[in-house]
Parts: sequence; structure tokens; C-alpha cells
Amino acid sequence: SAFRWGAPPPPPAIVSTYLGEDITFYLSHFKDGKGEGEYIPKLKTLDLGTHEVLPFEVPAEDRNRTSPFPYGGARFEFRAVGSSQNVSMVNTVLNTIVAEKFAEFADRVDAGEDIHDIARETLNEHWKVIFNGNNYDEEMQQELTDRGLWRIDSGVEAIATLTAEKNTALFQKMKVLTKEECESRQHILHDHYWGTV
Repeated sequence: SAFRWGAPPPPPAIVSTYLGEDITFYLSHFKDGKGEGEYIPKLKTLDLGTHEVLPFEVPAEDRNRTSPFPYGGARFEFRAVGSSQNVSMVNTVLNTIVAEKFAEFADRVDAGEDIHDIARETLNEHWKVIFNGNNYDEEMQQELTDRGLWRIDSGVEAIATLTAEKNTALFQKMKVLTKEECESRQHILHDHYWGTV
């Protein structure tokens, strides 16, 4: 928040994801074993009402401006990074998490598990992160906290988690960063925070 707006509330202190009604419905049915098949995002026609620009199709999903990690019809957006921040570390963290999970899924499939079962299990385990409401509403933030999502209210606290044991273990496992490199980055991020904010 300090880098983005100068003070709270945005972005929310809890990173949830907004999917919108269309894909939430699809995934909900999939995880509950009520349907399978290709997800085909709905489109809507956007007419600007001018002769210079003809009507064109756009994803039907609202991008929900209050979500730190919304689905926008064909992609996810990550909005929790301040405009003055370098996104390289954020991308490194996100890509490392995704790579580890995909490697885990691939190992399970190679061992004979069904990919659909793995996907359903994962959706059921992590469904709590899906939140299609107003992330700026403090009552909604409390609901997410009650679901068990982490809440980190300050940049200083967030930076301190970089060297948490599970995080350094992940970076080392994926051969991205050593524990010492995580510590160095943490010091640099704290110095930058104090020097800027």
C-alpha cells in the first residue's frame, strides 16, 4: 500500500483472487464432479457509439478493480505491486510458486494419478482464495481472514516473510535463490522501503 497509494486501504492486505461468475461457476461444478470439458469464456459486444470505431467483442467478465489478483477473461492480472516498484522480485516469487506446483502435478501424473482428480483436489483445498466480492470492504477482509487466508498489513511485515524457512526452502528446492540471496534481497528491500516511504 505504501508504494501504491501512500496509505491503506488499497491494495488489500490479503491476496485473494477474483474469478467472476462465469469461470467460478465452471470451476465450482468441475471441483464438485458435476461437469468437465473445455472452458469457453463468454464474450460481450462493446459499442462505443461512434462511427469511427465499430463495435467489438471483449471478455464478458468484469475485471474487479478491488481484487489484487483478478481473472480478466483470458488472463490473470497481479495488481498488488506499486507503480514505483520493480516487479522482478514479485515475478520471481510467483513464477517459483507456479513452477513448484506444476512440477508436483507432473510428478503425480507420471506416477499414475488422474489429472482431473489432482485438479479437483487442488481446487477443493484452495477454494478459500476465490473471492468475488469487494476487497476494500473491511468486513470482507475479515471474512477472508476467518477463512484462513494470511493477512499482512504492512510492507515491512511482507518483506520479512521473504526469509521465512518455508520460503527459502522453496527457492532453494527450485534452484532460484539460496538462503543467503534471500537474506540479501530482504535487506535491500527493507533499505529501499525505509529510504522511500
